[in-house]
Amino acid sequence: MTAEYAERFARQKIKVQGTVVDVYIVGDGAELPIGANLSDEMDRVAAQLAYWAAVVADAKAELTQVDAWYRRYRADFALKVLAKDGKIADWKVKYQIEASDGFVQHKNAVALAEKNLALAEGMVRAFDKKANQLQSKGARIRSELNAQGMTTPETPREGRGWDLSGRGSDSDDDGVTSPSDGVARPSQAEKIRRMEEINSARQKTGKARRDKR
Repeated sequence: MTAEYAERFARQKIKVQGTVVDVYIVGDGAELPIGANLSDEMDRVAAQLAYWAAVVADAKAELTQVDAWYRRYRADFALKVLAKDGKIADWKVKYQIEASDGFVQHKNAVALAEKNLALAEGMVRAFDKKANQLQSKGARIRSELNAQGMTTPETPREGRGWDLSGRGSDSDDDGVTSPSDGVARPSQAEKIRRMEEINSARQKTGKARRDKR
């Protein structure tokens, strides 16, 4: 982890509906930064988005539940005060509620639930942004491969996936010759290796530039 990131905000553990969730934003092992293995990153980003969407759903439910307990506490407290003095002014009831220890405890619970929800929603937005970046990187790398004669189709072929992960090419998985035109082409493994070399080189260049700042 670089010195520019405060550890407290770079990685946090929150508890949502009783389950500990690791909010790991930056640092060694964090899943948000795009790694050198672009194909693997593309395979995982949809699942990462779905995971954090599930966390958001539970966090929203928990916030509603915590807020309901807070409102119930206020109502119960007010009823007890009014039972003793039915003519007491509303502002006095309000002050007595807010001066109680229970009020502080419930407000702290609401604040924590709001924080957990904000963090989870932030992770969804971040992984959505990562998915967009992966799409852009894939398109850029495909363009560079095309420029080098290592062509990949821009649309999926019938029964096959997108060629960015090495699938859907005209060439056989372990061969280098297209059955349609007989022209020698790089193997799938070579395409993936080259993609990852390009991505890794970009990451090293970017890190070197940041270190100089």
